[in-house]
Amino acid sequence: MAATIIVFLVILTGFQLFQEYRKSQKEWQEKWSGRLRSPVKSEKDKPVLKLGGSGLIWNGEPNKPIMNLAGEPLTIGIVEGRADLSIVIRDPNGIVLAAIRNNEWFVAPPPVTLDRNFNENSLEVLNPKGEVILQVQVYGEEVRIAGHFYNINGNGPVSFGPLISETTAGRLFKYPSAEHHGVLEIR
Repeated sequence: MAATIIVFLVILTGFQLFQEYRKSQKEWQEKWSGRLRSPVKSEKDKPVLKLGGSGLIWNGEPNKPIMNLAGEPLTIGIVEGRADLSIVIRDPNGIVLAAIRNNEWFVAPPPVTLDRNFNENSLEVLNPKGEVILQVQVYGEEVRIAGHFYNINGNGPVSFGPLISETTAGRLFKYPSAEHHGVLEIR
């Protein structure tokens, strides 16, 4: 009798764990917005911008548009010791694929985009062809950004990156994201 109860409890626990796993999978698949947050604080008072793997560093006026990237202002600043980014990303038809405003991000769900993957301080977006169109990382005062940027009329692209070229197709994360929540391609 005791063995039957133990087996029943093990099966019940396994079923409950499986249900929780399925619930977290569903929640992940439905999440198309979030917040980038650097895991460390910086003592510096000016933000640093790195475009792609170029090593170009911007150490300019915080919270002012640094440049127009394909017709959209790219703005970075420092808030409580952490980099803060705002940018809009469009496709070749001028449709907004993703936007980041003060580190709050939104990605258009399928069929406009294919997938996205993210963790606390990084975001990556794939287009419907599975190509990387945006990569962003924030770390302390630093913002690293790569991608293909089009203006509202579809002109472009202005391209930077990828951030990491030695990974599969220059990706930061493993895909599909539903099976690899926030799992980086290279650790």
